[in-house]
Amino acid sequence: MSDQGPTPAQLEAEIARLTARVWTLEQTVAAIGAERAAPAPAHELPVYEPPPPAVEPPPAVAAPRPAAAQPRPVTPPAYTPPPSREPIDWGKVAARVFTARTLAWAGAVATVLGVVLLFVLAASRGWVTPPMRLGIGVVVSAALLGVSTAAAGGRTPSSPRRVPASRGSTQRCGPPRRCMATSAPPGPPGSPRRLRRWP
Repeated sequence: MSDQGPTPAQLEAEIARLTARVWTLEQTVAAIGAERAAPAPAHELPVYEPPPPAVEPPPAVAAPRPAAAQPRPVTPPAYTPPPSREPIDWGKVAARVFTARTLAWAGAVATVLGVVLLFVLAASRGWVTPPMRLGIGVVVSAALLGVSTAAAGGRTPSSPRRVPASRGSTQRCGPPRRCMATSAPPGPPGSPRRLRRWP
């Protein structure tokens, strides 16, 4: 059995029902409109109207001052540009940085670093045994001690040195670069300069 939908008679009945419902709604809307359009009853209170705004008098215009009392315009000072800086001469900068002494120090640092790294490599691969390391340490320490003693001129840090003072007299001081000549207070001519030890 197949469903064919509503029959024409059913459709006519549904249209008649909807038409009656629309007519009822129209009558209800018309009645509500008539109630709203009816005049207001006489016992209602009067509507309050605000009073008109007060008119303010125009502001008084100040009398213009005489021309002599007006301040004179101040002229700003003339603009002076800042002094121009000289361009950097990179050739001179490089000449100052890469001097012979700087390059010599860089070479010495690179050499020492290479020797240290070579020694570490030899120790890690077993080329240098612990007794050999001890012997190398003793030899290097003795060499450094000899070089420092030769550079100090055979003096030890605790031995005093003789520093010549003015007028042929001598003065005893401590380690190298630990004495400083100072100006003595005014005294008789020919008195020796006094030396004092740095802190």
